[in-house]
Amino acid sequence: MIARSTGGILVLICIVILAGCGGSNFADLETYTAEVDARPSTPIEPLPPFEQVQPFAYQAGGKRQPFESPVLVRKVGRQQGV
Repeated sequence: MIARSTGGILVLICIVILAGCGGSNFADLETYTAEVDARPSTPIEPLPPFEQVQPFAYQAGGKRQPFESPVLVRKVGRQQGV
């Protein structure tokens, strides 16, 4: 019951706010729009041609990946005994 009345109040508040935003005094906006529409349109310049890029084959497939942390390799000496 409370949620229903709260929802109704919120809808009523939204309607009042939107009604306050309305009005029919848009003469200056309509004048500006008519002014812009009356201007002659200029053609849009075409895009420049794309230069062809040579394909590149990456040859270091077996090496360490450039964005991974390097692995620390330690040299282990021979153990005495056995």
